[in-house]
Amino acid sequence: MYDGIDSQEYDGDVTISNYYKTYINNIRKNGGDVILSFGGASNEPIEAPISDVKKIVDIYLKAIANYGLTLIDFEGGFLGHIDALDRHIAAITEVIKAKPDIKISYTLPVDGAPGLMGFNGNGTTFLKKLHDAGITPSLVNGMSMEFGQGSNANLFECARLSLEGDAANDTDGSKKGAIKQLSEIWTNLTPKELYAMTGLCTMFGKHLNGKVNTVADQREINKYFVGDKGLGNVSGWDASIDSDPAKGGGGYNVGDYSKAVADYNPELLGSHVVADVH
Repeated sequence: MYDGIDSQEYDGDVTISNYYKTYINNIRKNGGDVILSFGGASNEPIEAPISDVKKIVDIYLKAIANYGLTLIDFEGGFLGHIDALDRHIAAITEVIKAKPDIKISYTLPVDGAPGLMGFNGNGTTFLKKLHDAGITPSLVNGMSMEFGQGSNANLFECARLSLEGDAANDTDGSKKGAIKQLSEIWTNLTPKELYAMTGLCTMFGKHLNGKVNTVADQREINKYFVGDKGLGNVSGWDASIDSDPAKGGGGYNVGDYSKAVADYNPELLGSHVVADVH
């Protein structure tokens, strides 16, 4: 288990644990909800060490019951593990059968650099596998982490390009952007439905390459993607950066990014919208 507040990891079993339940219950009492996310950039999913699909399904169903979950997320740090992905798809198919109302989301890396705008090859391959298995995620959340050489100095523009691409200059198919990539997989969805299916999760503060996602950039994302575009999700990572301005390069106050994310107004878009901080 990972605690985004103090960046610590803890041993635990989500099928029986009481970890964070008081905090979660307080959120729910105030009209909010939580999403339990499995995986991450530095963690493998249970599908990697466990080959028994029935056991995997049992773990997920018990975790859902233990925390009273209505939505679960999977972060794509395991996209190169083909056998694990196949087991994951088999397991999630059974989870959906057992819990038809459960919403499934995937948080996958996206880029906004000239050589790659949108999901990488492993990401699109996985999404095609989901589609071919008859699984349509409630949300595909693009995590914009680092932007490559030649990317725009403005982090809002980088984030926009990662989702919408640069069609006018896309001579080789590398500048499609995530939404166009999704449209080529789920060909039955309208543009409005594709935007509602897509999310954006930006890194707060200063990136390792020196570029800075400012609070103003975060608010510009809200302004651009709300309304007619109807992006399904705006989120950010992580809470430890937001709570420690020195860690994010300074220039903001504690909580500024969380407040900016929370300002992404669900009332303008409908009940499918999620605003959260990882």
